Amino acid sequence: MGQRSGTESAIAIIQAFLGRRTWSQAELARELAIGVPALRKRLDELTKAGVPLETEADPPHVYWSVPKNWLPGAVQLNPTDILELRRLLTRLPKSASRNALLKKLGDALGNRTAVTAPVHIVRESDPQQDQFLSTLEDHVEGKKALRFKYFTASRATVEWREASPFRVDLGPPIRFVALCHRSSSLRWFRLDHVQSIAPSANDNFRDEPGDLQQFISASLDGYHESIEPIECRFFVAEQAARWVKYNLPEGFNSSPVEGGIEVLGVTAGIRPLARFIVGLGAEARAITQQLAEVVRELAIGSTSVHQPDNPMLKLRSVRSKRSTR
Repeated sequence: MGQRSGTESAIAIIQAFLGRRTWSQAELARELAIGVPALRKRLDELTKAGVPLETEADPPHVYWSVPKNWLPGAVQLNPTDILELRRLLTRLPKSASRNALLKKLGDALGNRTAVTAPVHIVRESDPQQDQFLSTLEDHVEGKKALRFKYFTASRATVEWREASPFRVDLGPPIRFVALCHRSSSLRWFRLDHVQSIAPSANDNFRDEPGDLQQFISASLDGYHESIEPIECRFFVAEQAARWVKYNLPEGFNSSPVEGGIEVLGVTAGIRPLARFIVGLGAEARAITQQLAEVVRELAIGSTSVHQPDNPMLKLRSVRSKRSTR
């Protein structure tokens, strides 16, 4: 038998187990062209070094094995797995990390052109949003409080906020639900309204409340009005019914009625639902009282914007005249 160094023997042993999980001691010695005593010594050294080798005696043989799917510092994927992973990656927004992973998969498949084939129309990702998303996910998984500078659209203010994040909704747009430390209540935040994230928060992470899933389920389009979910029903005339059936808000279902369809659901996000109904114009009508009140409020507000005495319209008219001089 030829002479091998200890390192060469150790590498050869690992390569043998990468190809096959279980070897008899005598068969492995013949495969590597070394003596059984030398093989046994190297196997013991690898075991002490952390390689998860398992031994079993079945006289006159001794068998050595590694756990199923064991690979040192890697994950075992067969070609089918790699193709599926490639498919999922091509559906993501374009980014440096996505493209780098696709290249690695292409090298593994030996077919780079197929990996970059333009099957999907995908948007370019915002590098800052990618960074914020990764940081946010780290805080969720690590159960760490998040301190972030946030633009609140309803008040048109920018301020530092602290919250314990629990879930990320990839949208679009990307949102996350968190326990706001200032109000001690669950809130939705849009990631594109986050302007910066601090290295650490002043407060500690707070435990996930028991009603978190109920809060998420009752929300609509990332909106929850901090009320108990209520039943909402509205009617859609036949002219718009077909479109509405295939574009219903999440959690709502429709049933046919005379002249159209009736839509029913339970939500704490009444305002976005009311906007949806107002957008249908005369072809939709709210049935339940609270929903009808919000629809009426939005509809009146929308029509008042277009009244001749609206000061904003007058200001736009003055600016338009100035620009044409």
